Amino acid sequence: MLLELFSKYKAQKVSAYGILYELLFNNIRNDNLTLLEIGICDGYSMLAWCDYFPNARLFGIDIKSITGDVGRATILKGNQANSAFLREVINNVGEMDIVIDDASHRPADQIASLKVLLPNVKHDGYYIIEDLHDGGRAAVVDYLDSIHANYVLYETEQGKNDMCVVRTAK
Repeated sequence: MLLELFSKYKAQKVSAYGILYELLFNNIRNDNLTLLEIGICDGYSMLAWCDYFPNARLFGIDIKSITGDVGRATILKGNQANSAFLREVINNVGEMDIVIDDASHRPADQIASLKVLLPNVKHDGYYIIEDLHDGGRAAVVDYLDSIHANYVLYETEQGKNDMCVVRTAK
């Protein structure tokens, strides 16, 4: 279903991501949860999430203003590497069940977001980093190891679009 929604809304998601997301989220898709996606580009993925998670509160962050339709999602403009901005997001959004980082794809930015947002993901929640590229994967993994995070790396499309899924436990 999620692959079809990504296609329907022309969301820029690698097809393997849709398959992984379906496996991860199918059992919770009707729950009352909070999802935050960092880096929503044109906002099309937010439309897919709106359809897929009918009972969720949905938030998106992007560094540029989004003017198109994003369904019932709330969009916040800011930089994922700005810790003050991210703390403001937490104050407005509260604890999250799912965070998806599809923003700059730069390791320093991914780690900056992790440091601020991961502690605010609910027990048994998900923090997902899309597009871990060869150069950045090691830095992100080193950080996750340093905080003893529970994570799994998925390779898609010959290592070009790796995904890291962190499962929270408190």
